[in-house]
Amino acid sequence: MLIVENKNIILAKHVITFDTFIKRLIGLMGKTHLSSYEALVIDQCSQVHTMFVFFKLDLIFIDNDNRIIEIVNELKPFSLSPKVKNASKVIELTGGKLSQFDIQKGDRLNVIR
Repeated sequence: MLIVENKNIILAKHVITFDTFIKRLIGLMGKTHLSSYEALVIDQCSQVHTMFVFFKLDLIFIDNDNRIIEIVNELKPFSLSPKVKNASKVIELTGGKLSQFDIQKGDRLNVIR
């Protein structure tokens, strides 16, 4: 489960972690969707690509304390996100999901696996 701690917002009920080099490299390549109840957490990551990902993604970059340091809304397929300094993880959600919630930089996330 992925929760915004200081606001009691549940962003995703199912969390998938990509924590190996191969999993991080492949990511969502070739996929046609990510369910609205899923979040993908990519460890040791400060930038992502959407090469061969056929849908938009919302991205949350967090630091070592799980604080949000950058938000990217609806990154298009075949794009490259900004490289976010001090990011330790990137959370990928289906595009448009974050527009439903009032989250911002500085909010703290809790990832329950």
